[in-house]
Amino acid sequence: ANVCWAFATARLADERLFRAAGAAAAGRLSEFKPKEHANLLWSFAKVRIQVDELLHAVARGASSSSLALMSSPRDLSNLAWAFGALSSGDLEVMGPLGDAAARHVAQFQPRDLASVAWAFAKAQASHQLLLDAVCDTSQKTMAKFNPQSLSTLVWALAKLSRRDLALFGKASDVAIEKLHRFEPQDVSNFLWAHAAISLQEPKLFEAMSQSSAMKFAEFNAQALSNVAWAFATAGISDADMFESLGDAARGKIHEFEPQGLANVAWAFATVRLDDSELFCCISQAALRQGPGQFSPQALANLAWAFAGR
Repeated sequence: ANVCWAFATARLADERLFRAAGAAAAGRLSEFKPKEHANLLWSFAKVRIQVDELLHAVARGASSSSLALMSSPRDLSNLAWAFGALSSGDLEVMGPLGDAAARHVAQFQPRDLASVAWAFAKAQASHQLLLDAVCDTSQKTMAKFNPQSLSTLVWALAKLSRRDLALFGKASDVAIEKLHRFEPQDVSNFLWAHAAISLQEPKLFEAMSQSSAMKFAEFNAQALSNVAWAFATAGISDADMFESLGDAARGKIHEFEPQGLANVAWAFATVRLDDSELFCCISQAALRQGPGQFSPQALANLAWAFAGR
């Protein structure tokens, strides 16, 4: 566990070493302490190397009784984060893990609260008791959240369809105060979350549109798509902002996935902004990728956008 943790912390993804360590550890997990379970699986998730044998062995070993011995908030959030990053949510461990985390949530730091919420969202595993505790504790400590933890938390809650108006309102107030520290991914996740659960926060969107955080040249294609979709879904048409976003999108059109192309086209058509150059680029990119790469909904949105220009 310590060797893997050291390599992961140093961002050294030696696949041969990790796969050998994973195979060896899977058969000897009974010798590991709960903290070592968390560190081991966190290490594999950090370097994005999945060893199913190890993943399932840790899941089997993480019973309610063994998790009861894990009282460190960071260990619990790291273990949850690792399962979220490596699993598809079909592991029975998420229930006991949620129970264990809920008992200690009051001691969690903002990073831990965001990580555990993200983990359950990624694993598509809702846990009412845990989410109630996370929301309650987060509201009390919201001022301490940095932009990454704040945007991760609201993204996770939106993914889990958790429409907590008080929490999202407080998160928006804190975000507006800290906008100068937001990175592109933070902006993207934060706006997407509010639009995804249909929260009307015009003050937030106005502040975002005028913020120095909106340096679209630094946004990747997914972030550009999310921001465009969020503003259009919220019914906010900021012509200057959309013009800047369109300029950035044209320069990165080859990086867009089919869903991203459809979202951007739909967003511009929805707010009635006809950027002919952008639509030409989207058309060419869509033809290169082929209709078969688009989901039925994305294809319908793309067709609607071009028809409605």
